Amino acid sequence: MYITDRCLVLLAVFGPVATTWFGILQRHVVLKGTASTTAARVAADQVFFAPVQLTCFLSSMAIMEGVDPVERLKTAFVPAYKANLMVWPFVQGVNFTFV
Repeated sequence: MYITDRCLVLLAVFGPVATTWFGILQRHVVLKGTASTTAARVAADQVFFAPVQLTCFLSSMAIMEGVDPVERLKTAFVPAYKANLMVWPFVQGVNFTFV
Protein backbone atom coordinates (compact mmCIF):
# COMPACT_ATOMS: atom_id res chain seq x y z
CA MET A 1 0.00 0.00 0.00
CA TYR A 2 1.45 3.36 -0.97
CA ILE A 3 1.74 6.32 1.38
CA THR A 4 -1.09 8.19 -0.34
CA ASP A 5 -3.32 5.13 -0.06
CA ARG A 6 -2.60 4.95 3.67
CA CYS A 7 -3.38 8.63 4.07
CA LEU A 8 -6.70 8.23 2.30
CA VAL A 9 -7.65 5.23 4.43
CA LEU A 10 -6.73 7.06 7.63
CA LEU A 11 -8.54 10.24 6.61
CA ALA A 12 -11.65 8.26 5.72
CA VAL A 13 -11.68 6.76 9.23
CA PHE A 14 -10.27 9.47 11.48
CA GLY A 15 -12.06 12.43 9.88
CA PRO A 16 -15.58 11.22 10.75
CA VAL A 17 -14.45 9.98 14.17
CA ALA A 18 -12.90 13.35 15.03
CA THR A 19 -15.97 15.20 13.76
CA THR A 20 -18.20 13.06 15.98
CA TRP A 21 -15.89 13.64 18.97
CA PHE A 22 -15.89 17.40 18.47
CA GLY A 23 -19.69 17.34 18.33
CA ILE A 24 -19.79 15.43 21.62
CA LEU A 25 -17.49 18.00 23.21
CA GLN A 26 -19.60 20.85 21.89
CA ARG A 27 -22.83 19.37 23.27
CA HIS A 28 -21.59 18.03 26.59
CA VAL A 29 -18.68 20.21 27.71
CA VAL A 30 -20.29 23.57 28.32
CA LEU A 31 -19.26 25.61 31.34
CA LYS A 32 -20.20 29.12 32.48
CA GLY A 33 -17.39 30.99 30.75
CA THR A 34 -15.91 30.75 27.27
CA ALA A 35 -12.34 30.35 28.55
CA SER A 36 -13.28 27.63 31.03
CA THR A 37 -15.30 25.79 28.38
CA THR A 38 -12.36 25.94 25.96
CA ALA A 39 -9.92 24.74 28.63
CA ALA A 40 -12.22 21.88 29.62
CA ARG A 41 -12.65 20.82 25.98
CA VAL A 42 -8.91 20.88 25.38
CA ALA A 43 -8.31 18.87 28.55
CA ALA A 44 -10.97 16.30 27.61
CA ASP A 45 -9.59 16.08 24.10
CA GLN A 46 -6.03 15.48 25.28
CA VAL A 47 -6.89 13.10 28.13
CA PHE A 48 -9.59 10.99 26.48
CA PHE A 49 -9.48 11.29 22.69
CA ALA A 50 -5.78 11.81 21.93
CA PRO A 51 -4.56 8.52 23.48
CA VAL A 52 -7.31 6.52 21.76
CA GLN A 53 -6.74 8.21 18.42
CA LEU A 54 -2.98 7.82 18.71
CA THR A 55 -3.31 4.13 19.57
CA CYS A 56 -5.58 3.55 16.57
CA PHE A 57 -3.29 5.56 14.29
CA LEU A 58 -0.07 3.82 15.32
CA SER A 59 -1.69 0.38 15.21
CA SER A 60 -3.29 0.85 11.82
CA MET A 61 -0.10 2.29 10.31
CA ALA A 62 1.88 -0.67 11.67
CA ILE A 63 -0.60 -3.13 10.16
CA MET A 64 -0.49 -1.36 6.80
CA GLU A 65 3.32 -1.37 6.94
CA GLY A 66 3.39 -5.07 7.79
CA VAL A 67 4.98 -4.71 11.23
CA ASP A 68 3.78 -5.80 14.67
CA PRO A 69 1.29 -3.22 16.01
CA VAL A 70 1.94 -4.16 19.65
CA GLU A 71 5.65 -3.60 19.21
CA ARG A 72 4.97 -0.30 17.46
CA LEU A 73 2.81 0.84 20.38
CA LYS A 74 5.48 -0.18 22.89
CA THR A 75 8.17 1.81 21.11
CA ALA A 76 6.29 4.77 19.66
CA PHE A 77 3.29 5.60 21.88
CA VAL A 78 5.00 7.49 24.72
CA PRO A 79 7.24 9.65 22.50
CA ALA A 80 4.34 10.34 20.14
CA TYR A 81 2.00 11.27 23.01
CA LYS A 82 4.62 13.59 24.51
CA ALA A 83 5.04 15.27 21.12
CA ASN A 84 1.25 15.49 20.83
CA LEU A 85 1.07 17.31 24.16
CA MET A 86 3.67 19.81 22.98
CA VAL A 87 1.64 20.87 19.93
CA TRP A 88 -2.02 19.92 19.96
CA PRO A 89 -3.34 21.56 23.14
CA PHE A 90 -2.48 24.98 21.66
CA VAL A 91 -3.92 24.06 18.26
CA GLN A 92 -7.10 22.67 19.78
CA GLY A 93 -7.41 25.71 22.03
CA VAL A 94 -7.44 27.92 18.95
CA ASN A 95 -9.80 25.51 17.20
CA PHE A 96 -12.28 25.37 20.08
CA THR A 97 -12.16 29.15 20.51
CA PHE A 98 -12.82 30.17 16.93
CA VAL A 99 -14.62 27.26 15.27
